[in-house]
Amino acid sequence: METSATVTTLPSPEGSDRRRAWRVAGWVVAGLVALSLVGLLLAKIFGGSMATIAGPDSPAIARIHAEAAGRSLAFRIQEVSTALTERGNAESAQPIVEVVRYRVQTSGSLEDIARIFDLPMELARALNPGLPDDRKFGAGKVFTVYKHGVRVPEAEPKPFRQVDVPMPDGLGRRVRSRSKSWGTARMVRDLDQALNVYGRAFPKGPVVIVSDMSLRGGGRLRPHHTHRDGRDVDLSYVPVPEHDNGGFLKMTSMVFDPERNWTMLKALVDTGGVELILMDYQIQKMYHEFAATKGVPAAELARIFQYPRDKEAEVGIIRHWDGHRDHMHVRFACPADFPECGRE
Repeated sequence: METSATVTTLPSPEGSDRRRAWRVAGWVVAGLVALSLVGLLLAKIFGGSMATIAGPDSPAIARIHAEAAGRSLAFRIQEVSTALTERGNAESAQPIVEVVRYRVQTSGSLEDIARIFDLPMELARALNPGLPDDRKFGAGKVFTVYKHGVRVPEAEPKPFRQVDVPMPDGLGRRVRSRSKSWGTARMVRDLDQALNVYGRAFPKGPVVIVSDMSLRGGGRLRPHHTHRDGRDVDLSYVPVPEHDNGGFLKMTSMVFDPERNWTMLKALVDTGGVELILMDYQIQKMYHEFAATKGVPAAELARIFQYPRDKEAEVGIIRHWDGHRDHMHVRFACPADFPECGRE
């Protein structure tokens, strides 16, 4: 007789141990993968800020240096510098300022023009070929005081060859001192643009007084510690017409013309080249309050003004600086092609 039986085979101890080992190994691998994924997620969320604290060239360390630098007039806003670099690359194919001319108001000779603008006679002659040195010309005579590419050797080299463009006459301004009104081509172009905007808006004035900029070729302009490299200018505020005295005038609420001053300030900021403006905190307040009534967004007000934050806060294009109740100090960004700029 045949019988059938179901035979059950029990696992050997060695096989069971091997499977248990594989299961443990699988758990370990899965755990490592999970830890890796969690690590990547944490790095995505927190890694950037952790790296910025650790790295010596990180944005966090850069911000610390920027805040320290911001306490001097060597402060530079990176966004402005980057914009200037991009604009400079786009403009490199053609001169920013081609020529600057000066029209005589009463009478003057080539020698007179050279003295007023602090031009070497050799350069004055090269710019105005064929004119005698000492002949007096009447009102209306036009002299060339700058032309792109025209240079002559000088006995004493200037500190900065890029500071070679004089501030031209034009709408909305009176240039106070020709020998102290030189700048880089971009600074002169941007300042001229802003003044033209103001002058077209208010053709009857009062005009803005363009005071000290830089010497031709740069260098120390006494009594200033700045104004060395062709990107600084002192500008008057604009008074209400009945208080206009033709010069710098300390601003009060009775003297300050909100519409005219905001038009000029906005034109400066709109050039994209302004890095820093120094003015008294209380005058900032008058600008800020008027701009708010014109519907300027809060974010834009915060970008432009330090006010109403603390007057020691390193924020805004406009900062408080003592001694600036009768004029503002405007600093333009360094041009991309001027590596020595800002090393004061």
